[in-house]
Amino acid sequence: MKPFVIACLLSVLGLLSLGFAPRGEGQGAGNQRIGVVDLNRVQAECRRLNTLMQPLQAENKKWRDRIKAILKERKEKERSLENFEKGTVEFNNLIIKMKVLEYRASELDKLARLQAGKVRARCLLQFYKEIEESVRTIAKTRGLSVVFQYNPNPAEGSKYSEVSRISIRQREPLLYVDDKVDISGAVIKLLNSMK
Repeated sequence: MKPFVIACLLSVLGLLSLGFAPRGEGQGAGNQRIGVVDLNRVQAECRRLNTLMQPLQAENKKWRDRIKAILKERKEKERSLENFEKGTVEFNNLIIKMKVLEYRASELDKLARLQAGKVRARCLLQFYKEIEESVRTIAKTRGLSVVFQYNPNPAEGSKYSEVSRISIRQREPLLYVDDKVDISGAVIKLLNSMK
């Protein structure tokens, strides 16, 4: 029995000594610094996203102008229907041309939406890469070991049920964050300074 008690005491002393052993740099809990960033705030307040989206807005205007021109032509053909008697060849040809123009406008609209979606996805991907680079830069300059994404109001509003609020909270495990560790403002400043 004595050897067992002695072995247990030695084990406990050994474990205690490990707890007080000197640690390498970055291993101690006191050396770790944590930061958080609110991506919703960054996206809402950052002018950089608007800068990235400007080509998309210009392209969308071109598509809308083309569609408007087709619809205007269709409307002119519809007005000219009054000049023809119903059932005549000219009347029927105008009806066919109007349907073709309507179809072209519809297909152009679909194509414009598809192209806009692709460009928007590329812009957002670029924006989030820039956010990631900015977070990395700020984390290094402030000596942060870890930066978490944080949403201070993940499930506010009546559109979420209690069940969905719980599931949102499970995806965003940070329940409280001190404003001192929030680097969102610095990220926004850095992104806004980019050209």
